[in-house]
Amino acid sequence: MERKCPLFLKEWPHDSIMYGRFGTKYPVTYNLSNDDPNEFIICVRHSIDDRFYVKGGIDRELQVFVILDSDKIKKRLNDY
Repeated sequence: MERKCPLFLKEWPHDSIMYGRFGTKYPVTYNLSNDDPNEFIICVRHSIDDRFYVKGGIDRELQVFVILDSDKIKKRLNDY
């Protein structure tokens, strides 16, 4: 059987979900990478310039990225 990332998650709406507490909601999206179909990206967008995303895939270590004011900062999961 060939392993690959799903185009859509059954439990996930096709566009995005909203997540947050205390009245503030942020859009959360799941997409396949444009560069590699065996890689997915889950993104939480806090504002136009600030977002947090996790990149992973088949036989890949998860990577965490934080973008503040359009500056990309790569973190390891152990940093959280």
